[in-house]
Amino acid sequence: MSIEVSLILGGLILTFLTSLLSISSRFVRLESDVKVLKEEIEDFSTLKDMIYRIHAQNDVLLQMRKSQD
Repeated sequence: MSIEVSLILGGLILTFLTSLLSISSRFVRLESDVKVLKEEIEDFSTLKDMIYRIHAQNDVLLQMRKSQD
């Protein structure tokens, strides 16, 4: 093989490996983003449950107040 062909093949292999590394780092970032999103969804779900409980408690208090009137 000539030196030019070897350099071209080496460049192609280097480009391919660089692309793989870039794709790999994107997947790592994506996995991290998904983990953060799951935590935020869980936090939102907890907050939503708390709001439902507060509404239920308010309804009970309103019924108690109406029954006293």
